[in-house]
Parts: sequence; structure tokens; C-alpha cells
Amino acid sequence: MQIKTPIGTYAMPEELTFREMALLKSQTGLMPAQVPDALEAGDPSVIIAFVMIAAGRSGRVVSEQVALDWTLTDIEFLDDEELEDDEPKKKSSKKKADDPS
Repeated sequence: MQIKTPIGTYAMPEELTFREMALLKSQTGLMPAQVPDALEAGDPSVIIAFVMIAAGRSGRVVSEQVALDWTLTDIEFLDDEELEDDEPKKKSSKKKADDPS
């Protein structure tokens, strides 16, 4: 799964470190077991925390203050299949033998 934001698309972590769990708790006040339901419900603080974590893992710092100016439609959670569908189809560079061009 990927998180698409106005400043980039980042891989959604499959597992969180203790540091990331601490960030999530400080941002949201939620215990780890409560996060899936809050994320499913569209809790903005959880969404922002995951953006911060995913961006941080890719070397990009996204502050809460920056993310708070985005709307819910600015952030998308994409399955890997959706990302493949968004990529332009590559055309074959091979020409047919009977193609005069």
C-alpha cells in the first residue's frame, strides 16, 4: 500500500518501530490496537501520523503543520494494483518487419 500526498507518494509501512508507535500515540492519543478502526473511519490525526511516518522512512520530513493544510482529498491510500494502473503503458519500441517507417 502507498500513501499519495501533494508532495509525493510513499510506501505505507507494514510494521511500525517503537519510535513510530510513540509518534503515532503522541499525535493521536490512540493505543496501537485502536489505530486500524480510527484509520478506517478517516481520523485526520491518524492519517497525518501515517503520512509523517511513511515520508520519514523515505527520507522526507513532513511536519504536522504542513500536513494540516491539506484536505482529506489531498491524501490517498493506494493499493499497489492502483499504482500499476496509474503508470502509463509502455509501448514496444520494436518495429514490425513489414513496417516501412
